[in-house]
Amino acid sequence: MPLLVILFGLLHTKSMIGLSIILFGYGITLGFSPPLFSTIISNEYSENRGTALGLFNFIRYLGMAIGGMLTGIFKVFPSRYVFIFLGSFLLMTLILQYRNVKIRFLY
Repeated sequence: MPLLVILFGLLHTKSMIGLSIILFGYGITLGFSPPLFSTIISNEYSENRGTALGLFNFIRYLGMAIGGMLTGIFKVFPSRYVFIFLGSFLLMTLILQYRNVKIRFLY
């Protein structure tokens, strides 16, 4: 998903067909994410499933509220830079999470 955000930032003004393909891919991955995360959380925290899912949904919807406010702040920058920055941030988060999971399963 981070690569799709970066591609969107680079190509959103170039071609309508490319934009449609990138948005389709992003929509597919975005549609799979919440149910997948809920399943992972339910399996990981079976004893405190309700608390874990409640915290997950709280953070998820808090992010949606804060994201709208940050959009207004980022409006002063060209859209290309915003998407490249956010995609890079997501990619960095993905790499750090992968390293964390890899280390956790080694011990």
